[in-house]
Amino acid sequence: MATASDAFRSSTTRPVGLRRRGDLVTNRQVHQGQAWWVVKDPISLSYFRFRPEEYALLDMLDGTTSLDDLKSRFEARFPPRRITVDELARFVATLHRSGLVIGDRPGQG
Repeated sequence: MATASDAFRSSTTRPVGLRRRGDLVTNRQVHQGQAWWVVKDPISLSYFRFRPEEYALLDMLDGTTSLDDLKSRFEARFPPRRITVDELARFVATLHRSGLVIGDRPGQG
């Protein structure tokens, strides 16, 4: 339940509220010397291919992580790479539209 103090917190410090689906099947592959993660959705039988940095972001989504936390963890894990909160928000939205992450709140899928 949201508290009065939540109303004054930046949206980037609040938990995203989405987590990676536990039933996804993942496999690391190397193609032409480039590492990729292939993610299979066992329900839709769709396949998605991610660079290691993208897969790491998917894997970091646990339902409690904020965009600021994702940014900090990403930049610590993949220096000297930098990512903006806007880029993160767009990527998380893409994961949600693709059905790879779910929300536990009522009305979210």
